[in-house]
Amino acid sequence: MNQNAAQAIALMRYAYISGLSDQYPSNEAFFREASLKGVLLANGSTRHFAPQTIKYWYRNYLRDGFDGLIPSSPIG
Repeated sequence: MNQNAAQAIALMRYAYISGLSDQYPSNEAFFREASLKGVLLANGSTRHFAPQTIKYWYRNYLRDGFDGLIPSSPIG
């Protein structure tokens, strides 16, 4: 995976977790709702991720900032 693709994935992950706010009764409620909504990908399709995956991204972001959202292994 090239650097541009890795950055694009990190941006998509950031967009996913950036909706976390005080309007949700808990972080877990946000992860569940975000999973149900899905995310619109560049190719026009919608992808749904498991709540645990979104939670994992959020924890990585809290620990490592934006760099924590960059994929650590090749995809594809």
